[in-house]
Amino acid sequence: MGDMRATLDHLIEEINSGNIGSISEFIASDFYEYTPVDDEPDATTVFQDLAGDLKLAMPDLRLAVVDLNS
Repeated sequence: MGDMRATLDHLIEEINSGNIGSISEFIASDFYEYTPVDDEPDATTVFQDLAGDLKLAMPDLRLAVVDLNS
């Protein structure tokens, strides 16, 4: 659990600092919770776009993990 928590904390730190491009280090491009259509972007791109849009709309946004259950 410690490694997972450290990785999650690092991801959140990168997003909070505005380093959206580093998301590809944490989320595999072939990760999907559904079957994408042919012209749909990969999971990394979707998450980068979402994080970028949130930071653009709310530049002071800060993510934090309050509790992580095992």
